[in-house]
Amino acid sequence: MPLIITIRKIKGFNLIELMMGIFIFVTCVLAIYCIFPMTLNAVVQGQNKLTAIGIAKDKIEYLKTIPWKKLVTNDPMVLANNRTTLVSYRNGRTISTTFTVSPPIITALNADASLKQVKVEVQWPVKSPFSYQSYGKVEISTIMVETE
Repeated sequence: MPLIITIRKIKGFNLIELMMGIFIFVTCVLAIYCIFPMTLNAVVQGQNKLTAIGIAKDKIEYLKTIPWKKLVTNDPMVLANNRTTLVSYRNGRTISTTFTVSPPIITALNADASLKQVKVEVQWPVKSPFSYQSYGKVEISTIMVETE
């Protein structure tokens, strides 16, 4: 009895399909790997912006507690103390960001100066791959009314 061997087509992957699959997989992994530093940078920028907003709000609240006469005359003692340094700790390392609070700009909105607009600006350095030195900036303003 003759031995009949049937050759079946073996289904599987050939070399080109395997190389294309590896290429697509590596491309996806590298894309995800490149996104992480950008998202971490966005998180740090968001934290810095929230901190700057808090500093500006604190400065506005401080100016609200000052008597109207001193605020109207732009007393230098009132407008002093314009530099703040904050240090935060992450993963056992110290990350320091210096926030610069500019002196408030006070402008009269009416003739008798009973209505004033107060602006406070806070800046901080931003590490950007596109420029050597750039700054983030937050400006908050409020309107104050003289009360008797």
